[in-house]
Amino acid sequence: MLSTIRATRRFTVSAILGVLTACGGGGGGGSPPPPPPPPVTTYTVTVTVSGLAGSGLTLLDNGGDSKAVTANGSVTFATALASAAPYAVTVGTQPTTPSQTCTVTNGSGTIAGANITNVAVNCAVSNFTIGGSVSGLAGTGLQIQNNAGDTLSVTQNGSFTFATSVGSGANYSISIFTNPVNPIQLCTLTNGTGTVGNANVTNATLDCKTQNPRVALSLNYYGGSSNVYLTDAASGQLRLRSVIKAGNTPITFYGDKAGKFLFFLNQGTAQTPFALPPIPQTSSSLSAFIFDPPTGDAREVAGSPYPTSSGLPAATGLTALPGDGFLYVTNSSLNNIEGFAVGATGTLTSVGSPFPTGAGPNPVTFDNAGHFGYVSNQTSSSIFVYGVNSTTGALTEIQANRVATGVSPSAVSLTADGKFAYVLNGAASISAFSVNASSGALTATAGSPFAVPVVAGGGNNPLQTLIFNPNGKSLYIKNDGGTGTGSLAAFSIDFSTGALSPLSGSPFPLGVSATGLAGLDPAGRFLYVANQGTCTVANGCNPSISSTGSISAFKLDAAGVPTALGGLPAVTPPPYQLSVDPSGRFLYQASIDADEVISYSIDQTTAALTKLSAGSTSRSGGEPVFIGAFVAPGNSTPYTFSPKFAYVPNVADNTISTYSSDPATGKLSAVGTPLLSGVAPQAVAVSRHGDVAFVASAGPTPMTTAGTVSAYLINAATGALSGIGGSLPTGKGPSSLAADRTGRFLYVANAYDATISGYAVDLISGALTVNGAPTLVSFDPIGVVVDPTGRNVYALGVDRVAVYELDQKSGAITLSQVTYTNFVPSPILLPASGASQITVDPSGNFAYIPIFSAKMVAVFQIDPYSGVLYNLQTITTGRANTSIAIDPTGRFAYTADLTDNTVTAYTVNQTTGALTVIGAPLPVGANALAITTDFSGKFVYVVLTNKSVLTFAIGSTGALTAVPGGSVATGNSPGPITAVGGLQ
Repeated sequence: MLSTIRATRRFTVSAILGVLTACGGGGGGGSPPPPPPPPVTTYTVTVTVSGLAGSGLTLLDNGGDSKAVTANGSVTFATALASAAPYAVTVGTQPTTPSQTCTVTNGSGTIAGANITNVAVNCAVSNFTIGGSVSGLAGTGLQIQNNAGDTLSVTQNGSFTFATSVGSGANYSISIFTNPVNPIQLCTLTNGTGTVGNANVTNATLDCKTQNPRVALSLNYYGGSSNVYLTDAASGQLRLRSVIKAGNTPITFYGDKAGKFLFFLNQGTAQTPFALPPIPQTSSSLSAFIFDPPTGDAREVAGSPYPTSSGLPAATGLTALPGDGFLYVTNSSLNNIEGFAVGATGTLTSVGSPFPTGAGPNPVTFDNAGHFGYVSNQTSSSIFVYGVNSTTGALTEIQANRVATGVSPSAVSLTADGKFAYVLNGAASISAFSVNASSGALTATAGSPFAVPVVAGGGNNPLQTLIFNPNGKSLYIKNDGGTGTGSLAAFSIDFSTGALSPLSGSPFPLGVSATGLAGLDPAGRFLYVANQGTCTVANGCNPSISSTGSISAFKLDAAGVPTALGGLPAVTPPPYQLSVDPSGRFLYQASIDADEVISYSIDQTTAALTKLSAGSTSRSGGEPVFIGAFVAPGNSTPYTFSPKFAYVPNVADNTISTYSSDPATGKLSAVGTPLLSGVAPQAVAVSRHGDVAFVASAGPTPMTTAGTVSAYLINAATGALSGIGGSLPTGKGPSSLAADRTGRFLYVANAYDATISGYAVDLISGALTVNGAPTLVSFDPIGVVVDPTGRNVYALGVDRVAVYELDQKSGAITLSQVTYTNFVPSPILLPASGASQITVDPSGNFAYIPIFSAKMVAVFQIDPYSGVLYNLQTITTGRANTSIAIDPTGRFAYTADLTDNTVTAYTVNQTTGALTVIGAPLPVGANALAITTDFSGKFVYVVLTNKSVLTFAIGSTGALTAVPGGSVATGNSPGPITAVGGLQ
């Protein structure tokens, strides 16, 4: 045991000595080892983050130690630092979604024996500007807003930027606060809404277009028609293009938003057995037309007119559902609504109606979304609310939503935003309601009904009209005053409640019997009211001698407060309805007393009215109750009127020469070889839209045998003619022919059997059919013309002229029966024999007859009501005039002077039709046989007996200048030239 212990101890000592030796500690005398170094103390860097909303934030310490931060609060860098070491906290990457800018406070320094805890990082959302670009701006006053505030006035095309920036992640919504005026423009906004990202918004675009109307329409109550006018954007003049034949007594019309269809609601006529002749009852109906806005062409849909109202004349209102897929007719005396689905071609199909209403329903009013319909009932003094099935068009009354109104309410009027509804009550009050967009329910506004004041001492009549200001801030109520002074009440609309408050100065006096409809400037700057005045036997008034009327005019300030404009002259004939055109530059007046349409220019500063210097007054259809101009859907570019084709009959060659016209110079170029057309073609007439030509030919023995009339399709590209069907017989010696503006009838004057032949024209093919027996006249007619409105036919003999009434439904013509004093019964003897042609000016106001032998032109005024001729004037020209032409604006006239070898230019007196020579007659080198102006009013074409046609340019004063190289050959024995125009 002892030996074992000793052995172990020896091993242990040896081992220790080995270790000491290895460490250098040998025998006695060595130094002791140094003490170990003290441990190093380190410190952390902690950051407090606030305001963080985005993602992706990273922080750096000393440019390297990276820390991702996902939330607000304290974060500590991973690497601790020793005392006296520097630290520097910076942002490595900024947050996004939303974009933020984070800033560091107390971010750098030196470690001083303690943890760093006062570094702060505050993050704020980044702001970016909102903007875009504007193009097409021509007017002034354009203002846009962002998020219903931050209003910016835009004065020029190019880029725009709102003053107030918007934070990343926030929404922006650009809107048009006011559209430009002078001229009025509508601006279309694209990319106007969105969410701000990580950069400035620059892609919003505003495209502004001047509101140039292209087409105007009248509604002729007794004429059963609508006049279609092409509008001249520069002058405001209405150029009659065609006449649409609707049904009996049309009372309103509707054009779909795409511009494809026109629908007319015809009230029909009640039976009147004691009238002479008795008037049979006709049903209410809907006339449907396919419409082409660029040309003004309207073709009736197959199956039109569609009977309504159970065969009774009961229809009183026409409304379309937003989207144009369905039409609704209100039948007041039947207490129901009929619905029709509109097919792809304009055909109408019943939707399972009628739908019952209250007693005496007004027209339906639909909300903007087309979810609900509102019908006020005059007799039961209530409003019915209907749910709309957008698929079938069916209406289902929501009985729980019925509300009461005042006595005899008008149709429901909704504000543009659909938030509020108003009805006028016969007791001179207006009921106001808020609209629940989800249920369609109406809730009466506090304070409703609101009293409608009238001018002290003025008339008071339940007949009233409600007019909204386009600014959405105000509305106006016109009280017609009966036979007394009318009143205009003006109210402001509370944006949040719909409550009404009278505007300063309300009510405002109007003229006597302000029964006419009012015209409001589209920009809400001006308001005009038609005052019909009085018309009694005592003051000598009859349908052809108009009574005194007037127009009340008001300027409206930004709040809609009217200021009356004084000094307006009396208006003759009295106005019935007024409308301001979409450009805000022109006002149009319909007069039912005189069957006229009158055009005015509007002073853009003062609102004063001035009749147009040329073409201000146009004859219309019977009793025009409406005239209005419209911008074509998707196209507000002004019309460019240009020449297109021309045709000359060559009697000796039995041909028609066809020419194309250069739009810039008017020069004619022959198209192909002359077309063989009958024997001895005398004249060419063209349909209302220039797509069909008609040729009358005398035949080999015109004094003893019938002639012929033929129809030809005009190639729209070349003007070449191609036959439609065969020729039809005329009377003996056809010498002239005329097509009416409805496009449905053609008339041929037969010089050797004292007749006028009538023909029906197929509106689709252009083919002709004989339309009844020829009309006998009391002389041999050498000329015939249909006035622009299609209401009268004028037949010319060598020494007299006869006036005929034209039935626009059947095309039949009957001699006008003149019953008014101061009018000479038809036919009228001319001041001398030797007449050669009759021309009616484009507005239908004057008739011109050159009398070759007497070297004069007989000028007649045309009574707008009856079409009879009166106030004969003789203009002595001193030249052998054989032909006369009036330019399309009605400002200038031109005569072909046969034996004088000249053409003469004249100005036209817009009031009397009198002619005044412009300069000296122009020599043309040969006998001038016939003359015409082109469709644009820029050129004159003259046919000479030397078998040529010359072209002249019309200057600003009406003077003519020969176009260089503007001569083209005809065939042998050329006749009158007919020009065809085009639209661009």
